[in-house]
Amino acid sequence: MKKLYLILLLITLGIVLIFGYYYITNNSNVIIQNSNGNKLRINALIADSDAEKTKGLAILNELPEQSGMLFLNSIDTTNPFWMLNMKFPIDIIFMDSNKRIIYIFKNAQPCVNESLCKLIFADQPYRYVLEVNSGFTDKNNIEIGNQITWK
Repeated sequence: MKKLYLILLLITLGIVLIFGYYYITNNSNVIIQNSNGNKLRINALIADSDAEKTKGLAILNELPEQSGMLFLNSIDTTNPFWMLNMKFPIDIIFMDSNKRIIYIFKNAQPCVNESLCKLIFADQPYRYVLEVNSGFTDKNNIEIGNQITWK
C-alpha cells in the first residue's frame, strides 16, 4: 500500500514539474508603449500551437494583474476568437506583422453555450493577438497605433 502511495506521489510530482516547466519556459515579457509614452510590462503565456490557441485563457480561473496570453501566427489571418468556457472577461488586442495595434475588442464576455457564443473578428487581417484582463486597455490608455514588443 505504501508503494502505491509513493508511486501516486511521484506521478503527481512529475505532472506538477512538467506544468511548472511549461509555464516558466512558455511565456514572454511583453512591453506595450501606450499613448502617453509609458511602457507597460505584461507577463504573457505563449499560444503558438493550434491546441494552445484553441484553449487560450479558458485554462485559467482568473488572470493575474499585468498578465495575459500572446497568440503568435506565422502569417496574417482573419481567424475569429470566441469566449467559450472562459471564466472572466478580457480585452483582445490585435496586431499587424510589425507588432503595432490595429484593433482592440474590449470587454469580451465569457460564454458557456457553444451555440450562443459570438465570434469576435478584427476589422482587418492580423498577425498577433494579446489577451489581457477586461478594462486593461482603458485603464492604461492603450490605443490603436501603439507599439508592442516581446522577447
